Amino acid sequence: EHGGTHLDAPIHFSAGTWTTDDIPLERLNGNGIVMDVSAQASIDPDYRLTLQDVLEFEKEYGDIPESSIVMLRTGWGKKYGDKLAYLGDDTPGEASNLH
Repeated sequence: EHGGTHLDAPIHFSAGTWTTDDIPLERLNGNGIVMDVSAQASIDPDYRLTLQDVLEFEKEYGDIPESSIVMLRTGWGKKYGDKLAYLGDDTPGEASNLH
């Protein structure tokens, strides 16, 4: 298994879509928006961004401009170096309990 900041190609989620090398470079370059969900992720290690998170962000900071790259601050980096805390399991060869 892998963790950390990375790019998953659309084909990772849906057959017949872009592979990493199909993604136009201009789609990987743009204004960055950081949404902080570290409080939620500290309670739920499997936290997923919700529409409510986006609406609350836009209420405070304004609409997210079209073509922005949205990044999530989860606070997970604080766990780096502690395999059990970072991945959720440190059993060799076991991947069913990873976060």
